[in-house]
Amino acid sequence: MREMNRPLIVVCAVALTAILTVTVAAQNAKRSRQPASPPSADSSPAPRKKQSRQAYRDEVTRLINEAGLACKDDSDCNAIPLGTRICGGAAEYAIISRTVTAQFGDRLTELQATIEEMDRAQQKESGMMGICSVLEKPIARCLKSLCAISN
Repeated sequence: MREMNRPLIVVCAVALTAILTVTVAAQNAKRSRQPASPPSADSSPAPRKKQSRQAYRDEVTRLINEAGLACKDDSDCNAIPLGTRICGGAAEYAIISRTVTAQFGDRLTELQATIEEMDRAQQKESGMMGICSVLEKPIARCLKSLCAISN
């Protein structure tokens, strides 16, 4: 009975080895395609394409936090699109105040374009497909003197 199980054990061992080899190769390929991490605060700035999408998204958040979300009325608030979905439309929205636009309008526009470009390139490269749902633009209002999403 022991002799009959031996070929089965060998086949299982070979199959597991093949699975592990494919898994490791896939992980290595994925790592080589990942964008470089953003530069640290004390290093010189990296070329634009080497930063990750998240680094650009984090910069948007930093600019919003630096300028603040203070408002006097609803007209001081807006929701801006960031990135793009496969079938079009924004991947997400960020709530901003007129102060953000006044202080960082040009940089914010650059970041929006870069994030959208990165999303489109990643979608094209990966051959992604989606369900083509549309993310509605949230309504930004001045609530308690701060811009926020109105429910």
